[in-house]
Amino acid sequence: MDMVPNTFPSLFIGYSVIWGLVAALVWSSFRRVRHLERELERLKEQIGNSNRSA
Repeated sequence: MDMVPNTFPSLFIGYSVIWGLVAALVWSSFRRVRHLERELERLKEQIGNSNRSA
């Protein structure tokens, strides 16, 4: 009988790295969207204030 190599540790590490990268990408995307939403609200307020003063 041939011995089957034990590849579980490297497979586990590989999947862990990939899932870590995916989680970091999702977290970064949420942060960027939140920042853009705040910036959009700030710009809306500026436009509203400039229209009132004109």
